[in-house]
Amino acid sequence: MNVPWSKATKAGIIAVTTCALFLQPSTLIYQPATVNAAASSVTSQIIKLNSNSTIALQSAQFLMQGNGRVLAYTVLITNNGNSEIPLKDYWIRLKTSSGKSFSTKVSEQDKNVSSIAPKSSKLITYYSYVDQTTILTDLNFDIIMWDFSVSNYERRLGTIKYPAGSSEQTSANKAATMLYSNIKLTSTINSLSLTQDDNLAYLQINYNIENQGLNVVDLSTLNLFIQTKGSAVYPVNMIDYTGISLQPKQQNQGTLQIALPKSLIGQSLSLVSAFKEETTGIMLPVASFALPAIQDSTLVETGKAKATSISGEKINTFVDRAFLESGDTSSVVSIQYAMRNTGKQAVEYPNFSFSLITEKGIIYPLDFKKSDDVKTKLLPQMREVIDITGAIPSTIDISKSKLLVRAGITDKSEGYVVGSYKLVTSPLNTLDSEYKYGDYTVKIKAIQRTASSANDVLIADIEVMNNTEKSKAVPELSGYFVINGVKLNNPTQKITLDNSVTIGPKLNNNFIVHVNIPYAAEINNISFVLTEKSGDVNTEKTIYRFNGQKLKDIPAINVNTSYHISNAGRQAEAKITKTKVYEGNTENYFYAELEVTNKETRAALLSGYSGYLKNQEGQVIPVTFSKIEEKVDANGRVLLIGWAKMRKNVNIKQYDLIFGQTASSSPTVSENQTSSIMVKPVQYSLKSLGTSESQKSLSNIAVAGHELTLKRVNTMLNVEGMYTVTGLKLLFNYDLLKNENYDYIAGDHKIMIEFVDQDSSKATYSKVYSLGSSEGDYLKVGEGVPHEIVFQDSLIQSKVQSYGKYILNIYDVFQGAKILIATKELKWFMPE
Repeated sequence: MNVPWSKATKAGIIAVTTCALFLQPSTLIYQPATVNAAASSVTSQIIKLNSNSTIALQSAQFLMQGNGRVLAYTVLITNNGNSEIPLKDYWIRLKTSSGKSFSTKVSEQDKNVSSIAPKSSKLITYYSYVDQTTILTDLNFDIIMWDFSVSNYERRLGTIKYPAGSSEQTSANKAATMLYSNIKLTSTINSLSLTQDDNLAYLQINYNIENQGLNVVDLSTLNLFIQTKGSAVYPVNMIDYTGISLQPKQQNQGTLQIALPKSLIGQSLSLVSAFKEETTGIMLPVASFALPAIQDSTLVETGKAKATSISGEKINTFVDRAFLESGDTSSVVSIQYAMRNTGKQAVEYPNFSFSLITEKGIIYPLDFKKSDDVKTKLLPQMREVIDITGAIPSTIDISKSKLLVRAGITDKSEGYVVGSYKLVTSPLNTLDSEYKYGDYTVKIKAIQRTASSANDVLIADIEVMNNTEKSKAVPELSGYFVINGVKLNNPTQKITLDNSVTIGPKLNNNFIVHVNIPYAAEINNISFVLTEKSGDVNTEKTIYRFNGQKLKDIPAINVNTSYHISNAGRQAEAKITKTKVYEGNTENYFYAELEVTNKETRAALLSGYSGYLKNQEGQVIPVTFSKIEEKVDANGRVLLIGWAKMRKNVNIKQYDLIFGQTASSSPTVSENQTSSIMVKPVQYSLKSLGTSESQKSLSNIAVAGHELTLKRVNTMLNVEGMYTVTGLKLLFNYDLLKNENYDYIAGDHKIMIEFVDQDSSKATYSKVYSLGSSEGDYLKVGEGVPHEIVFQDSLIQSKVQSYGKYILNIYDVFQGAKILIATKELKWFMPE
């Protein structure tokens, strides 16, 4: 100093401007930390206070605040002697190389330290208000000692100066050490990213603090700031350390979110850590990181990950895809937004908000639903999907719009931007693609269109595979159809084909979803949207959308090829053994016999079968198949009958039989009824069959697993008493053989025997018999069985004149319909 002071005055000044700060409550010598090249070169500039004591500058940091630009710096004083060092004899003078001086004050926490104990070290923090243009390398830290033996009573023991090119900032990829409440802390930046919207840029930093000391430290007064090269300061308000304490070696991971002007994108910024003095309110900076000049990434591509941080854990976010269901004036957009916690700790489920922004900047808010409303955490290594939906005008081009995702929105803050995502609605998957959903893989095996009597039916055949090594519950999946970009309003129904309650390891579960559509509906492209029940039974969330360009054709197979059902609990093999079209007088009849074998390992109920005929003109005729209500033994065989009635004018020269198993839905709550449809269809070509005439003999008549032969057929009048004619008597012997290869013959087949006189009046009489039954009128299984039929008609003599020829017809009667299967012309009174 240039002005001489009294010894007492000088001692008082020193007492209030110097003090000490312990690194640890220990007598060990403090080892300086090396945080960057500048700090390393400064800490090596050790000034001797006396023969046993030294002083060294440890760090210096700048932070602009309300009263000006503050420089806070910390020195380490080491006493290796055997007596304490009184601090009243030393102080630091701060000035620039040009001679400009700055007043120095001791920090609030160190102001009462007056000496350094023997064999110990202490840290003392000072601060000064400096001008805007001062940089660290301009400053000289002069170490001054009172010495009354020299002029001006001041002896400069040495000067500490940062080398040219040095910086107070630590590289963002290294650790910074800071001292707080006598505790050594280490801070690191694990990651950082930048996003933006139309107004602001949002800097996200994954920031970690670790307590390197031996005592608990309270972080309540810790504050963080972003500082520009021009000393503009932006507080980090979206993290609060109030009430947070760290045990020794404990870490705190936090995600810093800072809203900044967009003009700062690409500029050099620093992250400054500072502690607030309680009485003065001054922020004393203790560490700063030099942040790399980062640019916001372009729009995140569909399916590409955008990393963000929540509570210090890295979360990958991405848009699976956007779905658009078009209407006349408005459309519904559905977006699948996925998150995966790639860290090691569970984090709170983020409170995101979503909006769609068009190319003109118009914003449409979107609603969202979590995969599970009960969930409050994002678990490590788990994928979560949020279903986002909203209404937009039908004129909006989704491919030119973006999804903006925000988080941290409160009454006082608009939060920050997590990311902006590109939306793609063009097909990325074909109908036979797969989708990985948690522990399952969902595959669309086929989407097919079949016909019914009044409508067509769209059927999605879906397979769910359990990818794990353990049995899993069957997920409650369903879905709906989108035709030509428009969601069908018709209600869909789900039918489970596998008879199982769980899915075994590496095994599949099969179900179908179907909907009725007008048979004239034209389909240019079709999509299937997979859904899952969520919480409430009536609520479903969108899981995935399978897009495609065309339906899958029904596979054509040879009529001699067996049809297989592989669903668990219903395994069977079906083979068509007979198909014919019988031509009648006013209509034709299609007839088929189907042999079905139970391929389960135990007795089981067999699936039903459905089908329809389709000719070259596209006309559709439903075919009805008989059913078996009883369980069939393993490897047991049954015979089913299929039939259809068609008009005489229908073209029957070339026909295809569309055939498949019948599946029935569970009764609906509202209608209490089931619906049955044909699934897994195949196509048999019957083009070479045409119509078949009935056989012209009464021998070996095949009917529903039986074979009937009539012998010694004779017809006469039935006479009672001596002369009273009461009708007609038909006598014959018959053989009725049953095919023993079948456990059951489905349905109530009957035989109709019909007598048609060939006189002009065509007097006709008939009688119906059951086959092999023992109830009512029946023909029993056996050979050479004599039988007599009496047709009562007292007027028969007025209907028959010549008693010449008659025709005996044999019909297969089933479900109210009859098919002529054999016919023969015979003579009255002559056995044949």
